[in-house]
Amino acid sequence: ALSFGFYGVVKKRRPLESTVSLTLETMAPLPLALIFLGYWQVQGTSSMTESIGTMTGLILTGIVTAVPLLLFGFGAQRIPFTWVGFLQFVAPTLSLGLGVLLYHEPFTKTHMVAFTCIWTAAIVFTLNGVWIRKKQLRKVA
Repeated sequence: ALSFGFYGVVKKRRPLESTVSLTLETMAPLPLALIFLGYWQVQGTSSMTESIGTMTGLILTGIVTAVPLLLFGFGAQRIPFTWVGFLQFVAPTLSLGLGVLLYHEPFTKTHMVAFTCIWTAAIVFTLNGVWIRKKQLRKVA
């Protein structure tokens, strides 16, 4: 949560074009990734050279990951930061809904408590924003 929050602040405060930003973000861990790939290749445990299908699949996962990151970077610069934060509640909720409703994953009491706390906080945050906005409008009028 802390690192993603920091990431969001940096994206908002230092706006770069989405493609430039994604390139920089991808290049940062590249040296470490190359070291790991080299180590696994030397050890004989690398999946990269198993087959063309495996290699193609691994490369496509990069593309599938990059597209949402590009869209996030593009969108984060165009909407208020509070909206970005609030929308971060939607993705895990959709994932939970898909898991429970479509894939019949278990939904325990612990899950219910966690999501109740999360959405209660989101509702309190939203109501507080509405209250502050109304207060500001009354001062102007």
